[in-house]
Amino acid sequence: MTSHADNHDRDKLTRWRGDLTSGDASTFPVYAVFLVTPEDRPAHDIFRAYRGSFEERGAGFQHLIIFGQHGVSTTVKGLLAELGLGLDSLPLLGLFPGPPSDAIHTIGLRQGGYQPGESGDSKALDGPWMDVLGFLEEAADGGGEAIDLNREGNLKTLSLGARAMGEIVERVLGSVS
Repeated sequence: MTSHADNHDRDKLTRWRGDLTSGDASTFPVYAVFLVTPEDRPAHDIFRAYRGSFEERGAGFQHLIIFGQHGVSTTVKGLLAELGLGLDSLPLLGLFPGPPSDAIHTIGLRQGGYQPGESGDSKALDGPWMDVLGFLEEAADGGGEAIDLNREGNLKTLSLGARAMGEIVERVLGSVS
């Protein structure tokens, strides 16, 4: 029996794949994927901060997606496996400049829930992931130039070898459908 988390994330992955391959002429310079667990409440709120910023700058659905907020789905596990990562890597943010990219740039996010009194305090979201958001905002506000994610020192680069991010999404979708 397929879980709600599996169905939800598979449906989002299907839409994401369609949007990634649509050839949309958007000038937004980066694509972001959040992989989380339901318990990672601060990571969910970091996603919301990114979403607000991306939307202000005209990013489309394909530029920002989150998987795992309803449960660690087969989609989350498949993406982690394709990236050569384990469940202990959650939560994380992955960034790439476009579907044909042969690398993804990752940063670990704050794990677990809020401490008493932290929920709703924007300072609870502070960390290197917000520095990355500032870097992305500067790039997006700069007018559509290609972004060099290697210049952001908080990110770890994972080579995808001969595969491209678009191919990885296709492979995971094939395995969860």
